[in-house]
Amino acid sequence: MSSVNKVTLRDLPTRLFHWLQVACFGGLWYSGTHSEMVWHVRCGYLMAGLLLFRLGWGLVGGQHSRFTSLNLSPGKALDRWRQSNGDDALRHTLAGSWSIVIMLSALSFQVVTGLLANDSIFTEGPLAQFVSFETSNTATAWHSWSFNLLLALVALHIAAVLVHTVLLRHDIVPGIITGQRRVAATVPPPASGSGEHLVVLLMLIVMLLSWLSDLN
Repeated sequence: MSSVNKVTLRDLPTRLFHWLQVACFGGLWYSGTHSEMVWHVRCGYLMAGLLLFRLGWGLVGGQHSRFTSLNLSPGKALDRWRQSNGDDALRHTLAGSWSIVIMLSALSFQVVTGLLANDSIFTEGPLAQFVSFETSNTATAWHSWSFNLLLALVALHIAAVLVHTVLLRHDIVPGIITGQRRVAATVPPPASGSGEHLVVLLMLIVMLLSWLSDLN
């Protein structure tokens, strides 16, 4: 029986992003449905910052956090499966890769339309002043519609996790919490991200969010 090692598949910044995103999405849903617009705006800024971080970390982060590690081509995914050398646990699946792209795209659309939206009374997004009132109203309608789409995507995501956890016996949930997966001992661990890149990225995000908040 071949020996196995535990390697850190998801680095700490990526795991923190995931769970902060979950909490922030819950806050956006609650504040939006209960007309708590002050908190809705605050959660919106937080979500914008999280998405900016994930987009940046997808370029300069750890090996498995980078967008270059995604398997978006069915043909390439099949070739990698055929040529497997035991490091499959370190690779994104085709479905997992596309779920990341779709979820990040949907959340980004939600945030952008929110920055342009208004509630026709007291609250408007910081970028609404740069577009016409009609454009802002259109963004508001899209913002409401896209949130319903996000709820469907979240439900589908949870269902997929349950299928992999309960039926296929994959250790997805522990992997999201600890970041670790079991792989063959011959497989080298993925490279981690740079601490300097992380600090610079966070500083840029804080500066951008400060600029957005000053627009209101």
